[in-house]
Amino acid sequence: MLSIFRKKHDRKKELETLFSAYELPTFPAPLMKALRLLRDPATPLNQISKAISVDPGLHVKILTTVNSAAFALHAEVRTLEHAVSLLGRARIEAVLLSVATRQTLPNSPLINEADFWATAARRGAVARHLAQRLHPATAEEAFTAGLLQDLAVPVLAAARADKYGAVISAMHTDKRSLPEVEREHFNFSHTEVGAYVAERWDLPPYLVEAIANHHGESAIGEAVTLVAPITGNNRDEDAAYLLGVYQGRLGISTEEAEGLLATALADADALAASFTN
Repeated sequence: MLSIFRKKHDRKKELETLFSAYELPTFPAPLMKALRLLRDPATPLNQISKAISVDPGLHVKILTTVNSAAFALHAEVRTLEHAVSLLGRARIEAVLLSVATRQTLPNSPLINEADFWATAARRGAVARHLAQRLHPATAEEAFTAGLLQDLAVPVLAAARADKYGAVISAMHTDKRSLPEVEREHFNFSHTEVGAYVAERWDLPPYLVEAIANHHGESAIGEAVTLVAPITGNNRDEDAAYLLGVYQGRLGISTEEAEGLLATALADADALAASFTN
C-alpha cells in the first residue's frame, strides 16, 4: 500500500517539475466563489447570481451561452437570477465551468483555437445527448466532462511549446493516438495533465476523475468515453463514428439515429459559436 501512495506522490512531483517554469492560469475569483456556493445546497440561488455578477465579463458571457441555440430555451433569459432559477444548479455549474475554462485556458500558435473549441463543443453536446438516454441522472456532468476532457492540450502547448509541436506533428504524420505520442515525449498524456490542472483549479472531484479516465471507464457514465474518439479532424468521419454509436448503444434505426445525431451536432455548433461571440 505504501508503494502505491509513493508512486502517486512521485507522479505529482514529476508533473510539478513539468510546469516548473510555467505559471498555470487560474479561474477568476468570482467564479470560484460561485462554484463553492453552488456546491452547498443550502445556498439561496440569488446569492449565486450575485457572486457571478461581480465579474461583468463573466456575467455577459454566461447569458450569451445560456441564450444560445444549444440550450433550446423557449424565451430569452435576460438576467442571471432568471438563468440560475430556470436552469438549476447542475446546468448552471456546467455553463460556469465551460465559460470560465474557455476564458482561462491559454492560447498557443500550435493549437487552432476555433477548431479546438468546436471539437470540445461537439464532445460536450453529444455526451449530454447520449447521457440523456443512457444515464440521465448525470447528463449535465457528462456534458461538462465531454467538453473539458482535452483541457490540458492548450496548457501543454503553451507550457512546453519546445516539445509539443513535435507531438502534434508525429500524431498526424504517423497516425498515432495523441496520448501515445505525448507519453513518448513527456512520460505523461493530456489525461493525467488535465486531471492535475483540474485539481489545481479545485474543480469537482467527478470532473477530475472523468478527465483522467476519458479514454477508459468513467464513474459518470459511458457517454463520456464514447465521445472521446471524436477528433475534429474530419467532421464526416466523426459523424460516421457517432452514427454507429447511436445505433449500437441506443438500439435504434438508422433514420432515428441520424435525426438524434443531427440535433446533437446542431447544438454543438451553436455552443461553439457562443464561445467565439
